[in-house]
Amino acid sequence: MGNTKDDFDFSTSFFSSSSTTSSEVTLHQAAVIAAHPATKEYLSGLLWDLDGVRQPLRYHPEEDALYHSLQVFELAYAETRDPELWAAALFHDIGKSVDQQDHCAVGAAMVRGVLSSRVEWLIAHHLDLLLAPQRTRRRLSGSTRLQDLICLRRWDLGGRSLTAKVRNPELALQLTLDALVAAGAQHSDSAS
Repeated sequence: MGNTKDDFDFSTSFFSSSSTTSSEVTLHQAAVIAAHPATKEYLSGLLWDLDGVRQPLRYHPEEDALYHSLQVFELAYAETRDPELWAAALFHDIGKSVDQQDHCAVGAAMVRGVLSSRVEWLIAHHLDLLLAPQRTRRRLSGSTRLQDLICLRRWDLGGRSLTAKVRNPELALQLTLDALVAAGAQHSDSAS
């Protein structure tokens, strides 16, 4: 059974206190959260809620939102070793299980406090280069955020095949969580 908008408190996440804001979730904090078994269960549920969610054929010939998301993950996984980009690719459309029109904001709220603020921001803004390309490029000129958005947009456009081979959602999720935990530990060690 899918989630509805009313199932989520968009001011806080499943794992955060009401005082936590998205800008407070570092890679290290997200890695600690990713290691928790409830995180895998929660994120797995978000992915599976996309199964059978139909998208407009005009934009998505592959139609199914889960199949699309897994294709986007595969493209990210093949191109980068950055687990935060893998997570953004895998979860960029999770809001579509709740609200097709406002899926960016809804999806970002669904991962707030669970994934890093970088991932949350990418989910919230993954359509900016489609909706306002010049303004987005000007506003983010020279930033890593712009480079991340460019990659995510390219993968999003590429994830529209009718015949792409993709991993099982559980495997894609496990690869992402394991890599986030490892990256968080490495980040913590280098900060010490």
